[in-house]
Parts: sequence; structure tokens; C-alpha cells
Amino acid sequence: MANVTIYSNASILGRITIGHDSVIGGNIWVTHNVSPNSRVLQSRAVERHFEGGLGI
Repeated sequence: MANVTIYSNASILGRITIGHDSVIGGNIWVTHNVSPNSRVLQSRAVERHFEGGLGI
């Protein structure tokens, strides 16, 4: 493991290999191996508004 950045609250579960030059974001649960040069980040929240009963 070289040049790997793991941010706070990340959980690395099990016998995991993280490839070189990878970034693991905060609040991430890693349960599988991570390839080199990867970025594992949490997606942003999506806010949707429905009007007049559409989308139900």
C-alpha cells in the first residue's frame, strides 16, 4: 500500500487490499478489494420535489 489516503469514519472490513494511489472517502464501508488509482466516495444526496401527486 503506497500513497493511499483514508479519511475519517471510513471502515475497512475484513482482509482488504487497497491499491496504490487510491482515496477512500469518509463514511465509507469498504468490503471488497480496491483497485489501484481508485476513488471510493459517498454519492451526494438527491433532493426531489413532487407537485400535484406526481411521482407517487
